[in-house]
Amino acid sequence: MSEGDTDMLFVYHYGIILIFAVSTILSLLSIQENRIFIGKPMFSNLIYGFCCVAFTYNIVSLSRNFLSMETLYYMPLLVMIAFRSYWFTFLSGVTAPIVLSLYLSFWYPNYSGVLVIKLITSGLFTLILLMLITLIIKSRLFRVLISAMIVSLVEFYQNIILNNGQSLNYECLQIFLTFLGNIALGIFVYWLSNKISQITIDIQKKLLDYDRDELTGLYNYRKLNKDILNVASLSTSELTLVIIDIDYFKKFNDTYGHTYGNIILQLVATSVKQIVSERFNRSEYKVYRYGGEELIITLNGTVTDINVMLEELRLLFNNLSIKDHNQQLTLSIGVSFNKNHNFDNLATFKKADNLLYQVKKEGRDNYLIELLPKRKK
Repeated sequence: MSEGDTDMLFVYHYGIILIFAVSTILSLLSIQENRIFIGKPMFSNLIYGFCCVAFTYNIVSLSRNFLSMETLYYMPLLVMIAFRSYWFTFLSGVTAPIVLSLYLSFWYPNYSGVLVIKLITSGLFTLILLMLITLIIKSRLFRVLISAMIVSLVEFYQNIILNNGQSLNYECLQIFLTFLGNIALGIFVYWLSNKISQITIDIQKKLLDYDRDELTGLYNYRKLNKDILNVASLSTSELTLVIIDIDYFKKFNDTYGHTYGNIILQLVATSVKQIVSERFNRSEYKVYRYGGEELIITLNGTVTDINVMLEELRLLFNNLSIKDHNQQLTLSIGVSFNKNHNFDNLATFKKADNLLYQVKKEGRDNYLIELLPKRKK
């Protein structure tokens, strides 16, 4: 076989490895950038770690059998650098030389322990250098290019070690393709991860909107059902549930139109959030639009002084008038505690709803709070 044919065969085999690398990178990108679809981050991290090890091993195996050398096995490391994932950069940097050493020790027992130590030492030194570059260089693209050049040099150096100090016959072609492959794939990962990141951000925004009521900006019924009503009664988290209904809302709508009704809903939603946020931390409450003119507040724990907040809410609306209409707004409110119902949130909701309608029957503009059982002495 002529030298030209040998070079062409080498390029062909190199192309096969690059195709495998690209296909694996797409899998890594999918896992990394779409963790919002996996319920447990730890699970996705385990998958990703496994993929890093498998990716490195397969490239080592393919390149050793196709090219009689090891190359591109630092690609997982370049993927992590392009991602700005420091933990996985470290994991891949440690994994690459260890996997290479284990592979050679298993399939080629004549490789000495000294050689293994040299491979691991050079790999760890490379990792330290790349981590420093990651911290110093701000431009992510420039960081990827510099890192690709460094790992290419390391791969070439390690192949010289593996060949007893002798470089390969096609060293110029090897150097060129190693540089070209690492740089091209690094830029590919950089470009594609940016695209996928933007898609992921768009999806997250849509998911957030999916849980929000478009008119008021409050959480919607879907979110309420997921957070509270559909939660198994096995949960023992204490919860205070408040249902608020705007009195005579249908009359306002019929008299002044739906535009006026929307103004009222927005005003009530803003006022309720204001009152609740003044008394509770953001993590302690949620406000939902249940449907129509009904709002729901959920508060973590059993709030024994809930009547103080509700009285403030009543006073706020008693002093509030709607722009362009001399109309007084009043609210009917029912409050229940899930600890009274064996932590069954659906039963708690039904009790608060019953109290709300009792307020309506008794003349509206008031609130009723479920009694808590007296503590045993």
